Amino acid sequence: VSIGTQTGLKQMLIIYPTEASRSAWMIELKNKLPRRAPPAPQDAAVSKSRIGTFTPATNERTIITTPGVHIKNRLVVLHLTNTRFVIDSVNGVIGEFAVSTLSRAVRMASELGEPGISLTIASPAGEREMHLIFPSMNDREAWMDSLQQFIPDEAPGYGAAGYGAGYGAGYGAAGYTSSSGGQQYTVTQVKPRAPANTQMIECPNCGAQNPASEAFCALCGSALHGGYRVPPSEYAGKANHRNTREEDTSWPPRGAHVRREKAPQQEYDGDLFGFVTRPTEAFAYHAHESPKEAFLPFLLFGAIWAVIAGICITYLLPAVADLDPLEFPIFTALQEDVLLLIVFIIVLLVIWLIALLLHAVITAVAARLFSPSARVSEGIAITLRSSLPFALVGWIPIIGMFAASIWTAVNAAIGLKTTQNTSNAGAAVSAVVGVILVYLLLFFIGGGFE
Repeated sequence: VSIGTQTGLKQMLIIYPTEASRSAWMIELKNKLPRRAPPAPQDAAVSKSRIGTFTPATNERTIITTPGVHIKNRLVVLHLTNTRFVIDSVNGVIGEFAVSTLSRAVRMASELGEPGISLTIASPAGEREMHLIFPSMNDREAWMDSLQQFIPDEAPGYGAAGYGAGYGAGYGAAGYTSSSGGQQYTVTQVKPRAPANTQMIECPNCGAQNPASEAFCALCGSALHGGYRVPPSEYAGKANHRNTREEDTSWPPRGAHVRREKAPQQEYDGDLFGFVTRPTEAFAYHAHESPKEAFLPFLLFGAIWAVIAGICITYLLPAVADLDPLEFPIFTALQEDVLLLIVFIIVLLVIWLIALLLHAVITAVAARLFSPSARVSEGIAITLRSSLPFALVGWIPIIGMFAASIWTAVNAAIGLKTTQNTSNAGAAVSAVVGVILVYLLLFFIGGGFE
């Protein structure tokens, strides 16, 4: 069975267990496959268009002539003599090839199932393949028989020693018929592609091993079979490569860039650290939350900040800033009195709670001004949830408070944009305005105490 594909014709050999099964399949295939219309009856007189314009030379014997052959989309007349293969037409000879250049002939079929021959012709530029589509099966088989005089037999007959015994017994002179004493069909074997050269050769310049089929060394670029050599100046630093090179049998090779696939991210389950690592998913998970639901984690963040900040101010700040205990007796009192230290931590917590609650209210009101659909209660809850950075870095003296404030504002802006349909500019301005107003208020209160 010949199968037409986009890359060419593929031949499939099917062997049936019985004659009856093969006959049944042949009937079905003939009914399904497209076929050419029967040729119109020819007149007794042979026209010029049927025989072409070819005239054999002196002492040249014509073996076979067949009109009505298609090569691509062109209708031609084929002639085979004892010296050449001629492609003829009504307008003159199109081409001719010496019979010594015919190297292979393989049965094939067109995409419409028409009988044909794939003829390989050798040339100085390499082998070329020509597809000949014949008007009938008898013409194709007659050409196969004639070509075997000049082409070495590559497809011995099924169950016979040679081409003639295997195929001649199956096809008679009258047509595609079988005789009782011979085989009814033949097996056509396609010659496999020559195996690739797997030999390894040594680069004459650097000594690296390369496949013999390559033209240039993969390491230094020198010609492997003579010619251009890399100058020594271009190969500096590799003079001892011949002695130090070891075969790399690892896969992937050492030094090769291997793209690592990202591990699938787990679904967010509502944990608190998601507001730092995955803020968009965290705010979407806690969307439409009330301030009451967000107050407990908010209180936890403030407690962590107050405890760590109080300890750092009491013990770490005097040592780092080299403060004189006589000038700042408050630090000595905090270090000596644990109860006073606890009161100091509580005061820090209260101040922090008031400042962050004020920040949350200002941010929520500003967001409502930018987006009428935003809810003030949900905006407050978003800002309270965004205060986690204070528990992480806010206790660091001086810089920690500013870093945590900016981080909180960024988180609040992400939350407003994700859950309140606020624009990027509106969310950013709302979060920043809250921070600025709270710091201005603390600044004026501190100046009033002085």
